[in-house]
Amino acid sequence: QPFLLPVNAKKVPDYYNLISNPVDLQTIRKRVNEKNYKNRASFLDDIRLLVENSALYNGATHHITACAQRLLERCTQRFNEQQNKLSALE
Repeated sequence: QPFLLPVNAKKVPDYYNLISNPVDLQTIRKRVNEKNYKNRASFLDDIRLLVENSALYNGATHHITACAQRLLERCTQRFNEQQNKLSALE
């Protein structure tokens, strides 16, 4: 499943040659659970990085990149919907 786990270097040996700052949903979830994100912007930065890494490795029009882009759009939408509540928490 794309994005869920770090890319396996044995299965995709050239990935880490092209992607210098990898990120995946497991890592993002861990950062959320450990409260490593100080604000929404830093969380969204990692989601954007997910999109950028996919576009760089898979191509801008690849279905995995499109999924990552939809994830970014959905996160942004949900943050906007909860703006007042989230602002009070930050």
